[in-house]
Amino acid sequence: MCEKMRTFAAMKKPESPLWRHPVVWLRRFRHRCGYGVHSPFAFQLIRGVVYERGEFYAYRPLAEWRRTQPCGQGERLDRLVLRLANEVQPGRVALWGEPVGVTRRYVEAGCRRARVDEVGCGDMPEGVGYDMVYARRPKDLFRLFDQAAAQAPERALMVFEGIHRSRQARVGWRAVVADARATVTFDLYDMGLVFLHPRLLRQHYIVNF
Repeated sequence: MCEKMRTFAAMKKPESPLWRHPVVWLRRFRHRCGYGVHSPFAFQLIRGVVYERGEFYAYRPLAEWRRTQPCGQGERLDRLVLRLANEVQPGRVALWGEPVGVTRRYVEAGCRRARVDEVGCGDMPEGVGYDMVYARRPKDLFRLFDQAAAQAPERALMVFEGIHRSRQARVGWRAVVADARATVTFDLYDMGLVFLHPRLLRQHYIVNF
């Protein structure tokens, strides 16, 4: 198993979300930094992964490389994907949607042992259980979740980008949160995180990311 990556002691000034979604950021202001979260699992995930401000060794070379590549999403979200992969250390990862090539490099930097499959925009492959699934703006979010969850091993993580981009996406996200298999979920607005940990108490968190 790969060891989790260490961070430099130097800290970067965090990018303020106020400039991206001013109204959303203000509405979610009280849901920041893990305040009011009593679950050790959720608190560590929020403070140690979502709000991690350390400068990972891979950030700088990846930032230089991505300038020459067509990127499907912003660097801030790709860095979060890196930290999530580093946290859960998945053995096999599915990247759904287009384009995902840049995000793939961030997943591989977070967990060097991971086998990463780019599965396109169709159905999930049958007979494959993924420890981590990343999906970029799926049109039918719940259908994709259902396909992946039916084959997922215990403690799998699913990451859905664009959960609030449309009414259809919001409806799909609410259906995922209500599903009994989605044990612990996090609404980061730009992304939704779903953990399939049957031994944890079911809980949904809103995070002002």
